[in-house]
Amino acid sequence: QSRYGLTYTTITLPVGTKNVKLMKNDLPGQAIINTVFDGDLIPISKYYNANKWLVIGDSITTGAWATKCNALSWIGRLRVANPSISFIVDALSGQKASTYRQTKLTNACNYITSLGIQKVWIELGTNAETTNEILRTEYSAIIDAIITANPAVIIYCQTPIISINESVMELKRQIIREVVATKTNCVLVEGLDCLGDAGKLSDGTHPTDAGHLDYYNYVKTYIGLL
Repeated sequence: QSRYGLTYTTITLPVGTKNVKLMKNDLPGQAIINTVFDGDLIPISKYYNANKWLVIGDSITTGAWATKCNALSWIGRLRVANPSISFIVDALSGQKASTYRQTKLTNACNYITSLGIQKVWIELGTNAETTNEILRTEYSAIIDAIITANPAVIIYCQTPIISINESVMELKRQIIREVVATKTNCVLVEGLDCLGDAGKLSDGTHPTDAGHLDYYNYVKTYIGLL
């Protein structure tokens, strides 16, 4: 688990007896995902807490423009404050609903099934699609695939936070609201409630440290943490 989301490293060792120590990283609740020793796969669920969230997002979720994206972003704060919960972050700068569905959704659904993920938070919609109708189609497809992967999952669908381009962003929010209204297993989260103060944006799009703190405080209360 990297500071920016899901990444993968493969190391092949010579055959033979090994002394192995599994190390966690600097965030509680995260560790090695898949490890194979002489052909034996250690179950991935062994290295995660029982309470697991998948957080899908873009650069706002990676913590871009926070002075310490690992610790001071909204999701970083949730991780540090809730060590009994595994927040598995699948976020990338510039990520859109369309690119996520095309390049990452299959792997995400595999994680949902294999890890027994019960809850998903989606923070997508800020980055521009070719048309808003593409956002509607792709966002809907993401939800459908996640529910297929785990019919008992709860999906928190967050609309975009405040932006300097509010006229455009509000159209995207409305599309997400309309999609969510047609789905089961979904909870609508208004992004303007997460962060509605444009004075706490660093560049008109990304939260400052203070903006991420507001974001964190709202989300932790909304989902009943702390």
